Formats: sequence, structure tokens, C-alpha cells
Amino acid sequence: MVIVPKHRPLVEALNSYYVDLKRLIEHFQGHIGAGAVRLKSKAVHGVLYFDKDEVLNAMLQEENESLKKGPEAVAHIEEMASRHSLEIDVYKIPADEIYLWTNVCDSEPIYQGLSSEFTALENLIKKLLDEGFTGFIDIIFSDENEGGILFFVGGKVTCGAFSWQSSPQKDSKAMIRSAVRKTHETPSRFDVYRIVPGEGNRRSKVPAEKDAKEIASVLETFLHIVEDAFSEKGKKDHDFDRLLRKKFLEKTDAFPFLDPFAGEFEYRQRKIIVSDAVEKAALTEGLMACVMEMADQGGVLSALKSPLSAWFQENEEHLKKLGVSSIPRLP
Repeated sequence: MVIVPKHRPLVEALNSYYVDLKRLIEHFQGHIGAGAVRLKSKAVHGVLYFDKDEVLNAMLQEENESLKKGPEAVAHIEEMASRHSLEIDVYKIPADEIYLWTNVCDSEPIYQGLSSEFTALENLIKKLLDEGFTGFIDIIFSDENEGGILFFVGGKVTCGAFSWQSSPQKDSKAMIRSAVRKTHETPSRFDVYRIVPGEGNRRSKVPAEKDAKEIASVLETFLHIVEDAFSEKGKKDHDFDRLLRKKFLEKTDAFPFLDPFAGEFEYRQRKIIVSDAVEKAALTEGLMACVMEMADQGGVLSALKSPLSAWFQENEEHLKKLGVSSIPRLP
């Protein structure tokens, strides 16, 4: 099953016979930053997800073939687009949501074909919220061409996209009301997919809530220093939250608790939300390692020497109490 955005495409009905797919993607990387390219014919259905830097993931379903994902799908789609006449649609996706969409390629179905005749969408949503669900509901109307997608992260509705709207939505309550109303008006079915965080999550005994708040406050200051350095360096075209999530995804094997889909750590609008279940020393070491690598790649490491030296000195005793044994060296 190829999962594609459900909102209205930015550009639609292009023909791959007349379009260079790689150049098309490069154009929209510069024009909209992040999005998806859908390619389809009677025998082929594929989608490529991209951000401003690269193609992130892909899915491809060919007639009488198994579903292809990842680099294999990317290569096949690029090759097929140059040889076949495929219809192309382009969708804009907010940069801070693109990594939700790319992970639909690696999701696993847990419920399929739930009918609105027997399953009320509002009850299904409540069940998933109560379970702390991370994944999405694919809402499919009876005509198969209309519907929507609702994303959940850690038991919260985070964003959604619907065929009756021109862009993805972020107001969770409005999204739920709109989707529920539509499913009451039109026969629908619901497929539910789970996005599974990286294997081998490291968890410790649950510390006191005040400890989680305390470490969040310390690490917020650390992140503010780095974020400000990016801004002062003229990196305003780089969304710091997006770059951070991208780095976390690269490092999920080493630091699974930083996986954006694990629901254990989040940094958004200069605020940290961290689960009580995360071991504080591992969180601090993992976060610092990811951020310092990102700073090095972004060319702001030298600008951090003075402010971060002061931060390390101010918080040295606290870091020792946490059991932090690895502190990145400054240039």
C-alpha cells in the first residue's frame, strides 16, 4: 500500500515523458523546501518524499510486484520515470512535518478495513490517544479518491492532511472535528498504521518528575546557545527544529530515546519536553553529541567556544551529579 498526501497537490497532472524527475525535485526543493512527488499509471504507483537537501524516502508499487521502499524504490522510480509515461503530482509539506511523512514508508498496519458503519472515528481516535499511539490513521472514503490522514506522536494528534483542504493542518481539535464530521456524512474505512521507534530503547527506572524538569531547563539553555549561533551565522534559512529532528533520526541506533517517534524527547519553539522514563545522563550525552555534530556541519562550532565554555563551567557540578562522563570538546 503506497501512502501519499491527501491534501490538494500544489502541481498536478504533469507527464514524466516530458519532465526530468531529478530536476523537477531540485526545483521544488528550492521553491517549497519539503514535499512529495507522486507518480502513477494503471500499473504503477509511487511516491518520493524530499526536504530541501535530499530525497528522504520512497515507496513504489508495481503491478504483480512486491512493495519496494527506501533507496531501492528511489532508484526504480527514477529509472521508470525516464522510460514510461507517468502522471506526476507535487505536494507541499511543512518542513517540520516531513519526517512524519517519510516514516509512513516504514510503518506497519495494525488495523485495516475498519468500516465507519461499525467503527466511529471519534472512538478510534480516543482509543489511540489513550494508548499513547505513534502512527497514523488513513481515512478512505467510498469513492477511493477522497479521504485524509491523521498523525499521532506519543498519544497526541500532531498534524493531518485532507482531500477537502489545500494544505496540511496543525490544529488538532479542528482536524479531529473536520474528519469526524466527514466520516459521518460519507461511508468510509479506516486503516491504522504504527510507526515503530528504533529497536533497543534504553530505559531506566522512572526518576522523579522534578528531575526531568530540572534537566530540561539545563538542556534548554544549551540548545538556546546553539540555536542563537545558527541565527547569528546567517543560517536563518535553516529551520533549527527541523535540522535537530533530522540529526536525531540519523542517530536513533545510538540514542533511541531521541527518536522523534519514540515520544520521549521533543524540542519545539525553544522548549524541551522529556519523558520521566529517559535516563538523564544518557539523554544529556546523546543530545550534546548530536547537537555538536550538527553545529560542526553547520559551520558554527567556532562561534560556540565562548558561550558553551561558560555554560559547561556553570553546570559542571550538575552534570557530574547526573553521571555525565562524556562532554564534547570545544575547538
